[in-house]
Amino acid sequence: MVIAASREEETMELVGGDSTLERYEIVELIGEGSFSKVYKALDKITGEYVALKKLKLDRYREAEISVPENAKREINILKEMNHPNIINLKEVVVNSKTSDEHKRGVYLVFEFMEYTLDQLADQGILTPCLIKVYT
Repeated sequence: MVIAASREEETMELVGGDSTLERYEIVELIGEGSFSKVYKALDKITGEYVALKKLKLDRYREAEISVPENAKREINILKEMNHPNIINLKEVVVNSKTSDEHKRGVYLVFEFMEYTLDQLADQGILTPCLIKVYT
């Protein structure tokens, strides 16, 4: 007999570290899309800046922290990747034990990059010749 895992168990399988959101001090909002908000944050332990990507969850699901299928795929793929040209997913933090509704959620912790590829291309730094060097 197969027993389905609870949503909390499925979420915990995705978590890649033992950290809590308290480890990070949010500095500023640096981007927002349809499925997430991205913050620049300071890792209080290492002193390094990281990018915190807070997944947008459905309102009715936020109380139980259910991770959408597209986010599960993204997390699993990023956990498998190990390449110098792909941003590193450091860990996944599930912040479900807080009374602050704005901080409750699932956060992907990435290494922080000062610029996006779009910004570099717009500034003329990312030229076709330079792209060929890295591909």
